[in-house]
Amino acid sequence: MSFRMGVQEDKVLPPGPYQAVLDDIEVKETAHGERLMWTFGVPSENAQVVGFSSLNEKTSAKAYLWASAIAGKIDPKEGWGPRTVKGQWCTIYLDTARDSQGRVKNKVQGVAPLHEESVEPDHSVAQGQKQDDHNEEDDEEEEFANIPL
Repeated sequence: MSFRMGVQEDKVLPPGPYQAVLDDIEVKETAHGERLMWTFGVPSENAQVVGFSSLNEKTSAKAYLWASAIAGKIDPKEGWGPRTVKGQWCTIYLDTARDSQGRVKNKVQGVAPLHEESVEPDHSVAQGQKQDDHNEEDDEEEEFANIPL
């Protein structure tokens, strides 16, 4: 049996905004319990980056904020799911962080609609300050150990 595989570099992108497409979203079991793993493709860099959110359904939670940034207005009566957001383009804001093994990885700090002028990512969590209107589950350190490479 013969096969040929493509190669995708395991590179860390510089912090900043990138045009991206949501390639996948799935529920993953992590050290912090079940979380949503968002896999974004960054075609301009031939890269993929992942971000995590809780399964909290509140409109103030990261999952809803990211989904509505990608899909637009979400009807609260209908909700949203993978089919609502997968394959959609957006702007992601990346930073870097060290994983549990000390490796530098990209961290998705924010998601905005494509072509949005400027949305600054919330760095208060990285600086150790939690805002009152954020869900603590969304502010936990992201689980990098379960990222498929």
